[in-house]
Amino acid sequence: MNTLLYVDDEIENLTIFKSLFKKEYNILVAASAAEAKQVIKDNAVDLILTDQKMPDQTGLDLLKELVPQYPDMVRIIITGYSQIETVINAINDGKIFYFISKPWDLKHLRSIIEKGLESRNLKLENAKLLEELQVTNKQLHEKNSILLDANEEIKKLKGRLEQENQYLRREISAHNNPSEIVYESKIFEEVLQKVRQVASTNATVLITGQTGTGKELLARAIHTMSNRSNRSMVKVNCAALPANLIESELFGHVKGAFTGALVNKIGLFELADKGTIFLDEIGELPLDLQAKLLRVLQDGDFHKLGDAKATRVDVRVIAATNRDIEEAVNVGNFRSDLFFRLNVFPIHNPSLQERRQDIPALVHHFVNKHSKKIGKEIKQISSATIEQLMLYDWPGNIRELENVIERLIITSPGNELSIGDWKPISAIKKDDGISMLEAEKLHIIRVLEKTNWRIRGTGGAADILNLKPTTLASRMKKLGIYAPQKPIA
Repeated sequence: MNTLLYVDDEIENLTIFKSLFKKEYNILVAASAAEAKQVIKDNAVDLILTDQKMPDQTGLDLLKELVPQYPDMVRIIITGYSQIETVINAINDGKIFYFISKPWDLKHLRSIIEKGLESRNLKLENAKLLEELQVTNKQLHEKNSILLDANEEIKKLKGRLEQENQYLRREISAHNNPSEIVYESKIFEEVLQKVRQVASTNATVLITGQTGTGKELLARAIHTMSNRSNRSMVKVNCAALPANLIESELFGHVKGAFTGALVNKIGLFELADKGTIFLDEIGELPLDLQAKLLRVLQDGDFHKLGDAKATRVDVRVIAATNRDIEEAVNVGNFRSDLFFRLNVFPIHNPSLQERRQDIPALVHHFVNKHSKKIGKEIKQISSATIEQLMLYDWPGNIRELENVIERLIITSPGNELSIGDWKPISAIKKDDGISMLEAEKLHIIRVLEKTNWRIRGTGGAADILNLKPTTLASRMKKLGIYAPQKPIA
Protein backbone atom coordinates (compact mmCIF):
# COMPACT_ATOMS: atom_id res chain seq x y z
CA MET A 1 0.00 0.00 0.00
CA ASN A 2 1.40 3.40 -1.00
CA THR A 3 2.04 6.01 1.69
CA LEU A 4 0.65 9.54 1.21
CA LEU A 5 1.55 12.62 3.26
CA TYR A 6 -0.93 15.51 3.34
CA VAL A 7 0.33 18.86 4.68
CA ASP A 8 -2.11 21.63 5.67
CA ASP A 9 -2.21 24.02 8.61
CA GLU A 10 -6.01 23.63 8.83
CA ILE A 11 -6.64 20.57 11.01
CA GLU A 12 -10.15 20.08 9.62
CA ASN A 13 -8.73 19.59 6.11
CA LEU A 14 -6.30 16.95 7.40
CA THR A 15 -9.13 15.05 9.04
CA ILE A 16 -11.30 15.15 5.89
CA PHE A 17 -8.46 14.01 3.62
CA LYS A 18 -7.55 11.12 5.92
CA SER A 19 -11.13 9.87 6.10
CA LEU A 20 -11.52 10.02 2.29
CA PHE A 21 -8.38 8.06 1.38
CA LYS A 22 -7.55 5.85 4.40
CA LYS A 23 -9.02 2.72 2.77
CA GLU A 24 -6.83 3.02 -0.33
CA TYR A 25 -3.55 4.37 1.06
CA ASN A 26 -1.50 4.64 4.23
CA ILE A 27 -2.23 8.29 5.14
CA LEU A 28 0.16 10.50 7.12
CA VAL A 29 -0.61 14.16 7.94
CA ALA A 30 1.33 17.21 9.05
CA ALA A 31 0.15 20.67 10.10
CA SER A 32 3.35 22.55 9.07
CA ALA A 33 6.35 22.30 6.78
CA ALA A 34 8.66 21.52 9.71
CA GLU A 35 6.41 18.71 10.91
CA ALA A 36 6.23 17.35 7.34
CA LYS A 37 10.04 17.13 7.12
CA GLN A 38 10.16 15.14 10.34
CA VAL A 39 7.42 12.78 9.14
CA ILE A 40 9.38 12.15 5.92
CA LYS A 41 12.54 11.38 7.90
CA ASP A 42 10.67 8.79 9.94
CA ASN A 43 8.61 7.21 7.13
CA ALA A 44 8.95 6.12 3.52
CA VAL A 45 6.62 8.54 1.74
CA ASP A 46 5.63 7.82 -1.88
CA LEU A 47 3.57 10.96 -2.55
CA ILE A 48 3.21 14.32 -0.81
CA LEU A 49 0.37 16.83 -1.21
CA THR A 50 0.78 20.22 0.41
CA ASP A 51 -1.18 23.42 0.68
CA GLN A 52 0.66 26.45 -0.74
CA LYS A 53 -0.11 28.82 2.15
CA MET A 54 1.41 27.73 5.46
CA PRO A 55 2.76 29.81 8.37
CA ASP A 56 6.38 28.58 8.45
CA GLN A 57 7.12 27.91 4.76
CA THR A 58 5.22 27.92 1.46
CA GLY A 59 4.23 24.56 0.03
CA LEU A 60 6.22 25.23 -3.16
CA ASP A 61 9.42 25.99 -1.20
CA LEU A 62 8.91 22.82 0.83
CA LEU A 63 8.56 20.68 -2.29
CA LYS A 64 11.61 22.27 -3.94
CA GLU A 65 13.65 21.55 -0.80
CA LEU A 66 12.67 17.87 -0.90
CA VAL A 67 13.74 17.28 -4.53
CA PRO A 68 17.50 16.54 -4.04
CA GLN A 69 17.07 14.07 -1.17
CA TYR A 70 13.80 12.46 -2.34
CA PRO A 71 13.81 12.66 -6.17
CA ASP A 72 11.36 9.75 -6.61
CA MET A 73 8.71 11.21 -4.29
CA VAL A 74 5.65 12.48 -6.21
CA ARG A 75 5.10 16.15 -5.34
CA ILE A 76 1.64 17.76 -5.71
CA ILE A 77 0.66 21.26 -4.56
CA ILE A 78 -2.79 22.62 -3.75
CA THR A 79 -3.06 26.30 -4.60
CA GLY A 80 -5.30 29.20 -5.58
CA TYR A 81 -5.34 30.82 -9.03
CA SER A 82 -3.09 33.70 -7.96
CA GLN A 83 -0.05 31.41 -7.69
CA ILE A 84 -0.70 29.31 -10.83
CA GLU A 85 2.00 30.95 -12.98
CA THR A 86 4.67 30.29 -10.35
CA VAL A 87 3.45 26.71 -9.95
CA ILE A 88 3.48 26.06 -13.72
CA ASN A 89 7.10 27.23 -13.84
CA ALA A 90 7.90 24.74 -11.10
CA ILE A 91 6.18 21.95 -13.10
CA ASN A 92 8.22 22.84 -16.16
CA ASP A 93 11.41 22.72 -14.06
CA GLY A 94 10.49 19.26 -12.81
CA LYS A 95 10.16 20.40 -9.19
CA ILE A 96 6.52 19.26 -8.86
CA PHE A 97 4.37 16.70 -10.68
CA TYR A 98 1.04 18.55 -10.78
CA PHE A 99 -1.09 21.19 -9.07
CA ILE A 100 -4.68 21.09 -7.82
CA SER A 101 -6.76 24.26 -7.81
CA LYS A 102 -8.84 25.20 -4.77
CA PRO A 103 -11.43 24.07 -3.98
CA TRP A 104 -10.38 20.59 -5.15
CA ASP A 105 -12.78 18.09 -6.68
CA LEU A 106 -12.56 14.62 -5.11
CA LYS A 107 -12.76 12.74 -8.42
CA HIS A 108 -10.11 14.94 -10.04
CA LEU A 109 -7.84 14.73 -6.97
CA ARG A 110 -8.12 10.93 -6.91
CA SER A 111 -7.24 10.78 -10.62
CA ILE A 112 -4.14 12.97 -10.18
CA ILE A 113 -2.93 10.89 -7.20
CA GLU A 114 -3.33 7.68 -9.25
CA LYS A 115 -1.48 9.17 -12.23
CA GLY A 116 1.29 10.47 -9.99
CA LEU A 117 1.86 7.07 -8.41
CA GLU A 118 1.65 5.43 -11.84
CA SER A 119 4.35 7.81 -13.14
CA ARG A 120 6.56 7.12 -10.08
CA ASN A 121 6.18 3.35 -10.41
CA LEU A 122 7.05 3.55 -14.10
CA LYS A 123 10.25 5.47 -13.39
CA LEU A 124 11.29 3.05 -10.64
CA GLU A 125 10.48 0.02 -12.79
CA ASN A 126 12.51 1.35 -15.71
CA ALA A 127 15.41 2.25 -13.45
CA LYS A 128 15.37 -1.27 -12.05
CA LEU A 129 15.19 -2.78 -15.54
CA LEU A 130 18.08 -0.66 -16.78
CA GLU A 131 20.12 -1.63 -13.71
CA GLU A 132 19.39 -5.29 -14.39
CA LEU A 133 20.39 -4.81 -18.02
CA GLN A 134 23.70 -3.25 -16.99
CA VAL A 135 24.46 -6.17 -14.65
CA THR A 136 23.47 -8.68 -17.33
CA ASN A 137 25.58 -6.88 -19.92
CA LYS A 138 28.63 -7.05 -17.64
CA GLN A 139 28.13 -10.77 -17.07
CA LEU A 140 27.72 -11.45 -20.78
CA HIS A 141 30.97 -9.67 -21.59
CA GLU A 142 32.77 -12.22 -19.38
CA LYS A 143 31.44 -15.11 -21.48
CA ASN A 144 33.33 -15.00 -24.76
CA SER A 145 31.49 -17.95 -26.35
CA ILE A 146 28.11 -16.15 -26.51
CA LEU A 147 29.28 -12.54 -26.33
CA LEU A 148 28.15 -11.28 -29.76
CA ASP A 149 24.67 -12.85 -29.81
CA ALA A 150 23.89 -11.91 -26.21
CA ASN A 151 25.11 -8.34 -26.62
CA GLU A 152 22.90 -7.86 -29.68
CA GLU A 153 19.91 -9.14 -27.73
CA ILE A 154 20.65 -6.68 -24.92
CA LYS A 155 20.76 -3.79 -27.40
CA LYS A 156 17.39 -4.79 -28.83
CA LEU A 157 15.82 -5.09 -25.39
CA LYS A 158 17.28 -1.79 -24.25
CA GLY A 159 16.02 -0.07 -27.39
CA ARG A 160 12.54 -1.41 -26.82
CA LEU A 161 12.51 -0.32 -23.18
CA GLU A 162 13.65 3.18 -24.12
CA GLN A 163 10.98 3.51 -26.83
CA GLU A 164 8.28 2.13 -24.55
CA ASN A 165 9.38 4.45 -21.76
CA GLN A 166 9.22 7.47 -24.09
CA TYR A 167 5.78 6.44 -25.33
CA LEU A 168 4.43 5.88 -21.81
CA ARG A 169 5.80 9.25 -20.65
CA ARG A 170 3.99 10.97 -23.52
CA GLU A 171 0.80 9.09 -22.71
CA ILE A 172 0.91 9.98 -19.02
CA SER A 173 1.69 13.60 -19.85
CA ALA A 174 -1.17 13.78 -22.34
CA HIS A 175 -3.69 12.24 -19.91
CA ASN A 176 -2.84 13.78 -16.56
CA ASN A 177 -6.23 15.47 -16.81
CA PRO A 178 -8.22 12.83 -18.72
CA SER A 179 -11.41 13.65 -20.60
CA GLU A 180 -14.51 11.97 -19.25
CA ILE A 181 -17.27 10.33 -21.25
CA VAL A 182 -20.18 12.73 -20.77
CA TYR A 183 -23.68 11.62 -21.73
CA GLU A 184 -27.32 11.44 -20.68
CA SER A 185 -28.97 9.89 -23.74
CA LYS A 186 -30.27 6.35 -23.98
CA ILE A 187 -28.65 5.85 -27.40
CA PHE A 188 -25.17 6.48 -25.98
CA GLU A 189 -25.86 4.31 -22.92
CA GLU A 190 -26.45 1.47 -25.38
CA VAL A 191 -23.04 2.20 -26.95
CA LEU A 192 -21.35 2.06 -23.55
CA GLN A 193 -23.15 -1.20 -22.78
CA LYS A 194 -21.43 -2.70 -25.83
CA VAL A 195 -18.12 -1.29 -24.61
CA ARG A 196 -18.61 -3.02 -21.25
CA GLN A 197 -19.57 -6.31 -22.92
CA VAL A 198 -16.48 -6.52 -25.12
CA ALA A 199 -13.86 -4.91 -22.85
CA SER A 200 -13.05 -8.03 -20.80
CA THR A 201 -12.53 -10.16 -23.93
CA ASN A 202 -9.68 -10.16 -26.45
CA ALA A 203 -12.06 -9.73 -29.40
CA THR A 204 -11.10 -7.35 -32.20
CA VAL A 205 -13.36 -4.28 -32.23
CA LEU A 206 -14.30 -2.02 -35.16
CA ILE A 207 -15.61 1.40 -34.13
CA THR A 208 -17.44 3.34 -36.84
CA GLY A 209 -18.81 6.85 -36.80
CA GLN A 210 -18.42 10.31 -38.24
CA THR A 211 -15.34 12.44 -37.68
CA GLY A 212 -15.37 14.14 -34.28
CA THR A 213 -17.71 11.71 -32.50
CA GLY A 214 -15.04 10.52 -30.05
CA LYS A 215 -14.11 7.09 -31.39
CA GLU A 216 -10.72 7.22 -29.66
CA LEU A 217 -12.48 7.87 -26.34
CA LEU A 218 -14.44 4.62 -26.76
CA ALA A 219 -11.22 2.76 -27.64
CA ARG A 220 -9.55 4.05 -24.48
CA ALA A 221 -12.59 3.02 -22.42
CA ILE A 222 -12.36 -0.53 -23.82
CA HIS A 223 -8.62 -0.69 -23.04
CA THR A 224 -9.05 0.76 -19.54
CA MET A 225 -11.73 -1.81 -18.64
CA SER A 226 -9.76 -4.72 -20.13
CA ASN A 227 -7.25 -7.05 -18.47
CA ARG A 228 -4.57 -5.28 -20.53
CA SER A 229 -5.02 -1.93 -18.81
CA ASN A 230 -1.66 -2.23 -17.02
CA ARG A 231 0.05 -2.10 -20.43
CA SER A 232 0.07 0.57 -23.15
CA MET A 233 -2.65 1.43 -25.63
CA VAL A 234 -0.63 2.49 -28.68
CA LYS A 235 -2.49 4.81 -31.05
CA VAL A 236 -1.77 4.76 -34.79
CA ASN A 237 -3.34 7.27 -37.18
CA CYS A 238 -3.19 5.36 -40.47
CA ALA A 239 -4.10 8.49 -42.45
CA ALA A 240 -1.25 10.55 -40.97
CA LEU A 241 1.60 8.10 -41.60
CA PRO A 242 3.64 8.77 -44.78
CA ALA A 243 3.04 6.04 -47.40
CA ASN A 244 6.76 5.26 -47.70
CA LEU A 245 7.21 4.86 -43.93
CA ILE A 246 3.97 3.26 -42.78
CA GLU A 247 5.23 -0.35 -42.92
CA SER A 248 8.37 0.53 -40.97
CA GLU A 249 6.30 2.45 -38.39
CA LEU A 250 3.85 -0.40 -37.87
CA PHE A 251 6.19 -3.40 -38.01
CA GLY A 252 9.72 -1.99 -37.60
CA HIS A 253 12.88 -2.70 -39.58
CA VAL A 254 16.38 -4.07 -39.12
CA LYS A 255 19.58 -2.17 -39.73
CA GLY A 256 20.36 -1.96 -43.46
CA ALA A 257 16.82 -2.88 -44.59
CA PHE A 258 16.78 0.23 -46.82
CA THR A 259 18.77 3.39 -47.41
CA GLY A 260 18.83 5.37 -44.17
CA ALA A 261 18.05 2.38 -41.91
CA LEU A 262 21.11 2.92 -39.73
CA VAL A 263 19.78 1.13 -36.63
CA ASN A 264 17.17 -1.47 -35.76
CA LYS A 265 13.71 0.03 -35.23
CA ILE A 266 10.91 -1.40 -33.13
CA GLY A 267 7.47 -1.07 -34.75
CA LEU A 268 4.29 0.05 -33.03
CA PHE A 269 2.85 -3.48 -33.03
CA GLU A 270 5.85 -4.77 -31.07
CA LEU A 271 5.64 -1.75 -28.76
CA ALA A 272 2.00 -2.69 -28.03
CA ASP A 273 2.88 -6.30 -27.11
CA LYS A 274 0.66 -7.54 -24.23
CA GLY A 275 -1.37 -4.33 -24.62
CA THR A 276 -3.72 -2.75 -27.14
CA ILE A 277 -3.12 -1.10 -30.51
CA PHE A 278 -5.68 1.42 -31.76
CA LEU A 279 -5.69 1.71 -35.55
CA ASP A 280 -7.50 4.97 -36.26
CA GLU A 281 -8.63 5.76 -39.83
CA ILE A 282 -8.13 2.08 -40.76
CA GLY A 283 -9.87 2.74 -44.09
CA GLU A 284 -6.79 4.69 -45.22
CA LEU A 285 -4.42 1.71 -44.88
CA PRO A 286 -2.85 0.85 -48.29
CA LEU A 287 -3.91 -2.44 -49.86
CA ASP A 288 -0.39 -3.94 -49.77
CA LEU A 289 -0.21 -3.48 -45.99
CA GLN A 290 -3.72 -4.83 -45.41
CA ALA A 291 -2.41 -8.34 -46.14
CA LYS A 292 0.34 -7.97 -43.54
CA LEU A 293 -2.16 -6.69 -40.97
CA LEU A 294 -4.42 -9.65 -41.74
CA ARG A 295 -1.54 -12.03 -40.94
CA VAL A 296 -1.00 -10.37 -37.55
CA LEU A 297 -4.70 -10.78 -36.75
CA GLN A 298 -4.74 -14.42 -37.89
CA ASP A 299 -1.37 -15.73 -36.69
CA GLY A 300 -0.07 -13.13 -34.23
CA ASP A 301 3.23 -12.62 -36.05
CA PHE A 302 4.83 -10.45 -38.75
CA HIS A 303 8.16 -9.80 -40.45
CA LYS A 304 10.08 -6.58 -39.89
CA LEU A 305 11.44 -4.94 -43.01
CA GLY A 306 14.65 -6.76 -43.96
CA ASP A 307 14.19 -9.52 -41.36
CA ALA A 308 13.65 -13.14 -42.43
CA LYS A 309 12.71 -14.10 -38.86
CA ALA A 310 9.09 -13.62 -37.77
CA THR A 311 8.31 -11.53 -34.69
CA ARG A 312 5.47 -12.83 -32.52
CA VAL A 313 3.24 -10.49 -30.49
CA ASP A 314 0.16 -10.66 -28.28
CA VAL A 315 -1.81 -7.54 -29.20
CA ARG A 316 -5.50 -6.66 -28.90
CA VAL A 317 -6.60 -4.70 -31.98
CA ILE A 318 -9.19 -1.92 -31.94
CA ALA A 319 -9.81 -0.20 -35.28
CA ALA A 320 -11.85 2.87 -36.13
CA THR A 321 -13.03 4.58 -39.29
CA ASN A 322 -15.35 7.33 -40.46
CA ARG A 323 -15.66 5.70 -43.88
CA ASP A 324 -18.11 3.13 -45.21
CA ILE A 325 -15.78 0.11 -45.18
CA GLU A 326 -18.35 -2.16 -46.79
CA GLU A 327 -18.55 0.27 -49.71
CA ALA A 328 -14.72 0.31 -49.87
CA VAL A 329 -14.79 -3.51 -50.05
CA ASN A 330 -17.33 -3.37 -52.89
CA VAL A 331 -15.17 -1.01 -54.99
CA GLY A 332 -11.97 -2.95 -54.26
CA ASN A 333 -10.25 -0.44 -51.94
CA PHE A 334 -10.38 -2.69 -48.87
CA ARG A 335 -9.85 -6.45 -48.48
CA SER A 336 -13.02 -8.33 -47.59
CA ASP A 337 -11.12 -10.90 -45.49
CA LEU A 338 -9.53 -8.13 -43.43
CA PHE A 339 -12.90 -6.43 -42.98
CA PHE A 340 -14.40 -9.66 -41.60
CA ARG A 341 -11.43 -10.05 -39.21
CA LEU A 342 -11.80 -6.49 -37.95
CA ASN A 343 -15.59 -6.57 -37.74
CA VAL A 344 -15.76 -9.26 -35.03
CA PHE A 345 -17.46 -6.85 -32.64
CA PRO A 346 -18.71 -3.68 -34.37
CA ILE A 347 -19.62 -0.57 -32.36
CA HIS A 348 -21.23 2.40 -34.09
CA ASN A 349 -20.58 5.72 -32.36
CA PRO A 350 -23.62 7.94 -33.07
CA SER A 351 -23.30 11.48 -34.36
CA LEU A 352 -24.07 14.40 -32.06
CA GLN A 353 -27.18 15.03 -34.16
CA GLU A 354 -28.40 11.55 -33.13
CA ARG A 355 -27.71 12.20 -29.43
CA ARG A 356 -28.92 15.80 -29.04
CA GLN A 357 -30.04 14.96 -25.50
CA ASP A 358 -26.34 14.96 -24.52
CA ILE A 359 -25.67 18.51 -25.74
CA PRO A 360 -26.55 20.32 -22.45
CA ALA A 361 -24.26 18.07 -20.40
CA LEU A 362 -21.47 18.38 -22.97
CA VAL A 363 -21.83 22.18 -23.03
CA HIS A 364 -21.43 22.40 -19.25
CA HIS A 365 -18.50 19.97 -19.38
CA PHE A 366 -16.64 21.98 -22.02
CA VAL A 367 -17.40 25.29 -20.28
CA ASN A 368 -15.85 23.95 -17.07
CA LYS A 369 -12.90 22.49 -18.95
CA HIS A 370 -12.00 25.54 -21.05
CA SER A 371 -12.90 28.24 -18.53
CA LYS A 372 -10.03 27.01 -16.36
CA LYS A 373 -7.63 26.94 -19.31
CA ILE A 374 -8.63 30.38 -20.56
CA GLY A 375 -8.79 31.88 -17.07
CA LYS A 376 -12.32 33.24 -17.49
CA GLU A 377 -15.14 32.24 -15.14
CA ILE A 378 -18.50 31.42 -16.75
CA LYS A 379 -21.14 31.22 -14.02
CA GLN A 380 -24.34 31.04 -16.07
CA ILE A 381 -25.62 29.33 -19.22
CA SER A 382 -29.16 30.32 -20.12
CA SER A 383 -31.77 27.86 -21.35
CA ALA A 384 -32.12 29.99 -24.49
CA THR A 385 -28.41 29.49 -25.26
CA ILE A 386 -28.70 25.73 -24.73
CA GLU A 387 -31.78 25.68 -26.98
CA GLN A 388 -29.92 27.50 -29.79
CA LEU A 389 -27.01 25.09 -29.54
CA MET A 390 -29.38 22.12 -29.67
CA LEU A 391 -31.01 23.42 -32.85
CA TYR A 392 -27.74 23.24 -34.77
CA ASP A 393 -26.95 19.99 -36.65
CA TRP A 394 -23.24 19.83 -35.61
CA PRO A 395 -21.72 18.25 -38.74
CA GLY A 396 -18.34 18.30 -36.96
CA ASN A 397 -19.90 16.52 -33.96
CA ILE A 398 -18.43 16.74 -30.45
CA ARG A 399 -15.12 18.13 -31.71
CA GLU A 400 -16.95 21.03 -33.38
CA LEU A 401 -19.08 21.61 -30.26
CA GLU A 402 -15.98 21.80 -28.07
CA ASN A 403 -14.29 24.28 -30.43
CA VAL A 404 -17.42 26.47 -30.54
CA ILE A 405 -17.77 26.47 -26.74
CA GLU A 406 -14.11 27.50 -26.36
CA ARG A 407 -14.71 30.35 -28.84
CA LEU A 408 -17.90 31.48 -27.06
CA ILE A 409 -16.12 31.57 -23.68
CA ILE A 410 -13.55 33.94 -25.19
CA THR A 411 -16.13 36.18 -26.91
CA SER A 412 -18.73 36.27 -24.10
CA PRO A 413 -18.61 39.79 -22.58
CA GLY A 414 -19.47 38.82 -19.01
CA ASN A 415 -19.72 35.69 -16.88
CA GLU A 416 -22.70 34.33 -18.85
CA LEU A 417 -22.09 32.21 -21.94
CA SER A 418 -23.31 34.20 -24.92
CA ILE A 419 -23.98 33.04 -28.49
CA GLY A 420 -23.17 36.52 -29.79
CA ASP A 421 -22.88 36.68 -33.58
CA TRP A 422 -22.03 32.99 -34.03
CA LYS A 423 -24.26 31.72 -36.83
CA PRO A 424 -23.54 28.35 -38.46
CA ILE A 425 -24.64 27.56 -42.03
CA SER A 426 -27.34 25.13 -40.92
CA ALA A 427 -28.81 27.70 -38.53
CA ILE A 428 -29.99 30.07 -41.33
CA LYS A 429 -33.44 31.35 -40.44
CA LYS A 430 -36.41 31.66 -42.75
CA ASP A 431 -36.37 35.45 -42.43
CA ASP A 432 -33.06 35.40 -44.32
CA GLY A 433 -35.15 34.53 -47.37
CA ILE A 434 -34.25 30.85 -47.56
CA SER A 435 -35.69 27.70 -45.98
CA MET A 436 -33.71 24.97 -44.22
CA LEU A 437 -34.26 22.54 -47.14
CA GLU A 438 -33.14 25.19 -49.61
CA ALA A 439 -30.03 25.84 -47.51
CA GLU A 440 -29.26 22.10 -47.51
CA LYS A 441 -29.80 21.92 -51.26
CA LEU A 442 -27.46 24.88 -51.89
CA HIS A 443 -24.80 23.36 -49.64
CA ILE A 444 -24.91 19.99 -51.42
CA ILE A 445 -24.77 21.66 -54.86
CA ARG A 446 -21.72 23.73 -53.80
CA VAL A 447 -19.90 20.57 -52.68
CA LEU A 448 -20.87 18.73 -55.90
CA GLU A 449 -19.62 21.61 -58.02
CA LYS A 450 -16.36 21.58 -56.04
CA THR A 451 -15.87 17.85 -56.84
CA ASN A 452 -17.00 18.23 -60.48
CA TRP A 453 -20.15 16.26 -59.54
CA ARG A 454 -18.17 13.19 -58.42
CA ILE A 455 -20.05 11.46 -55.60
CA ARG A 456 -17.97 8.41 -54.69
CA GLY A 457 -14.36 7.80 -53.68
CA THR A 458 -11.81 9.73 -51.65
CA GLY A 459 -12.40 13.46 -52.06
CA GLY A 460 -15.84 12.86 -53.58
CA ALA A 461 -18.95 14.75 -52.45
CA ALA A 462 -20.13 11.92 -50.15
CA ASP A 463 -16.67 11.81 -48.54
CA ILE A 464 -16.65 15.59 -47.90
CA LEU A 465 -20.21 15.55 -46.52
CA ASN A 466 -19.50 12.48 -44.32
CA LEU A 467 -22.39 10.59 -45.93
CA LYS A 468 -22.71 7.19 -47.54
CA PRO A 469 -22.84 7.56 -51.34
CA THR A 470 -26.26 5.87 -51.34
CA THR A 471 -27.52 8.31 -48.67
CA LEU A 472 -26.26 11.31 -50.67
CA ALA A 473 -27.90 9.98 -53.85
CA SER A 474 -31.19 9.61 -51.96
CA ARG A 475 -30.98 13.20 -50.63
CA MET A 476 -30.18 14.53 -54.12
CA LYS A 477 -33.27 12.78 -55.52
CA LYS A 478 -35.49 14.14 -52.72
CA LEU A 479 -34.18 17.69 -53.14
CA GLY A 480 -34.34 17.58 -56.96
CA ILE A 481 -30.59 17.84 -57.55
CA TYR A 482 -29.39 16.50 -60.90
CA ALA A 483 -25.97 16.60 -62.53
CA PRO A 484 -25.77 19.08 -65.44
CA GLN A 485 -25.89 17.56 -68.91
CA LYS A 486 -22.58 17.54 -70.78
CA PRO A 487 -22.76 19.53 -74.04
CA ILE A 488 -22.83 17.47 -77.24
CA ALA A 489 -19.62 17.98 -79.24
